[in-house]
Amino acid sequence: MFITSIVLTLVPQKTYTEGLIGQPSSFLPNEAVTENDKTVSKLLFRGLYTYNKEGKLVEDLADSYDISDDGLSYTVYLKKGQKWSNSAEITADDLLFSAFTSEQLKEVATDKIDKYTIRYTLPNKFSPFLSLLTMGVSPQVNVNSKVQPISSGPYKVLRLKKDGPVIREVILQKLNGSYNINNITFRYYENYNQLFTAGKLGEVTGFISPEELSWPSFTKKTYFQGGIYYSLIFNLRNSKLNNLDIRKKLLAGTPIEYLAEKRGVRVSGPISESIFTKDDIKKQTYDPNISDNLNLDLTLTLPDTKEHIECGEDLKEAWKKLGVNLTLKPVKSDVIESEVLEKRDFEILLYGQEVSRDPDRYVLWHSTRVNYPGLNISGFENIRLDRSLEEGRKALSEEERMKHYNIFQEVINENVPSIYLYHPFMKYYISEKVKTTEGANIYYIHDRFVDFRNWDIL
Repeated sequence: MFITSIVLTLVPQKTYTEGLIGQPSSFLPNEAVTENDKTVSKLLFRGLYTYNKEGKLVEDLADSYDISDDGLSYTVYLKKGQKWSNSAEITADDLLFSAFTSEQLKEVATDKIDKYTIRYTLPNKFSPFLSLLTMGVSPQVNVNSKVQPISSGPYKVLRLKKDGPVIREVILQKLNGSYNINNITFRYYENYNQLFTAGKLGEVTGFISPEELSWPSFTKKTYFQGGIYYSLIFNLRNSKLNNLDIRKKLLAGTPIEYLAEKRGVRVSGPISESIFTKDDIKKQTYDPNISDNLNLDLTLTLPDTKEHIECGEDLKEAWKKLGVNLTLKPVKSDVIESEVLEKRDFEILLYGQEVSRDPDRYVLWHSTRVNYPGLNISGFENIRLDRSLEEGRKALSEEERMKHYNIFQEVINENVPSIYLYHPFMKYYISEKVKTTEGANIYYIHDRFVDFRNWDIL
């Protein structure tokens, strides 16, 4: 008689715990507003298309698409067999529901062709349209709650830990077997003091910090954010600054590399970190030997943070060689829109703006956007620029779009309505027990888990 013994080996459950500030509101793709909520949403929901680590638009839920000859209709074919976390199949009905609830698609007619096919019909040609379809698709039914929804991404919400109405933890469980880490726990804190204490006690294994830290058990992972840039915006409505020669001298006297290196990565013009970036934009360089006697009194309006004020002080010192007396005017971030942007009340503004991966810059620079709430803050108007932006939105081929956006970049380069400075760093502290992949940049903060499938817990 033989006795067979069976030994069961339990595979340890690997958990990554990240600390966040605040409270979650909604992880639904059309409702996620804060960077924290978008971060979780990206792990829960997939879109028809997505951007890979190299920044290229690729299919996700979509299998393929066709464009009509007039460039107005996009027929998208879903991959079959794609599932929600409740095992229901993702179909064209879900795409209809998502389009109905999407602010970006409100002017687009959406029609179901069959169970796996949907057609979007645009009122006008809009070549960046596929980039709009990177937003996560929401299920048409059975959404349990805004923070515990049925999902389609590599993770689902396993459970919440609450203290009365306050959410302390959101725990995600992996659905995709190719990921090494089983669970992601997001722990919520009221402020950075609490978060830093949690880090020191080992309660979290990762967090973003506005401060430079030196903790032996954590490694700093520095990203720069390609989708955000800071620039010096000239108010061309001001008689001091509507002179192109003055703006060119201010550009030549601005040590862009020096200002950028301490705070991020230098911006390469109005279309930066893109295959559409025009290389000679980078030739706008600082002249260390420049001097002048402009005898100008100028005011720089800027956010009242330590980083921005220090940047303003560096600029003030540099422009002394031009005969410029620069006065700094710090403004609280929560009133910049009402006190500065709405009234266009500034001479020069140090300001951060967010852009999409697509090269379309219509909303930032077209002459129809010079008045609030338009985002052409400088008030720059140019017929050649307007035409390039209009045609760039219509052209469907990459080659044709490149031609129009090269013209756009040339016009900005020639007229200097702003001086592009830096893409800001994000300081991400991760436990030494966590193995991550190498990476120099992300486009937005909420993209920091783009290569999470390759992370592991040692």
